[in-house]
Amino acid sequence: MGTSLKSHNVVVNGHRTSMRLEPEMWEALRDISLRENLSINQLCSLVNKVRDRSSLTSAVRVFALAYFRSVAANLDEPAAGRHPMTMPQPLDAALGLTRQQIVAERPQRPV
Repeated sequence: MGTSLKSHNVVVNGHRTSMRLEPEMWEALRDISLRENLSINQLCSLVNKVRDRSSLTSAVRVFALAYFRSVAANLDEPAAGRHPMTMPQPLDAALGLTRQQIVAERPQRPV
């Protein structure tokens, strides 16, 4: 595979920082941000609020993995008899928060 890391600046809770991720991870973050109607900066700010002692870069990688694992699990759940409305949303599951907590913590987009 041999992909090299790409640096991008992000603004996390109002502070500019740089993250080095694989191009595929940047693409995954773009996909998630489009699906959730959030900017990458807003996603990174949410991840930053729930991360433990890991680096932001590591926490973002784990978040993206958890997000897509949740999406995959939701694809399998209806077959197992669960109603789609009772399944956790991918963003909720990946962050370990409820939708109400995410809305309360969600950084506001500038107008």
